[in-house]
Amino acid sequence: MGGSRAHRRAHGELETEVAIAVAAARQPVTVHDIQQTVDVELSHTAVHTILNRLVAKGLITKERTNRGHIYQPAQDAAEVVARQMDLLLRRGPSRTAVLQSFLSTLTDQDESQLRAWLEDRRERRADTRKRPRSR
Repeated sequence: MGGSRAHRRAHGELETEVAIAVAAARQPVTVHDIQQTVDVELSHTAVHTILNRLVAKGLITKERTNRGHIYQPAQDAAEVVARQMDLLLRRGPSRTAVLQSFLSTLTDQDESQLRAWLEDRRERRADTRKRPRSR
């Protein structure tokens, strides 16, 4: 973030950058704040449009102030990023290919943590299936 338009962003990348910038802020932000954080060369209108799309998706909230609007995350930062990842997975050419590519970026520590979480999830599901249903 904080770069310029020197490179062409992939589909959805700018929206993701804006969502992450809002989520990472410690206080509500304005269009100008996001413009300065993500890319000073972006137009005010472009940032405003992206923020409104994120509001429509439920990722951020918008509140009117005496000088315009302020924006803040609708969830904590991790939830915002996870929702954006899910949206990108659904938009990608192949969910499997995107996941495989993502896995290739993980560190050994990330991979170990992910394996532990998946094992915990598998065990919880198995426990849930074993319980008799009450009538």
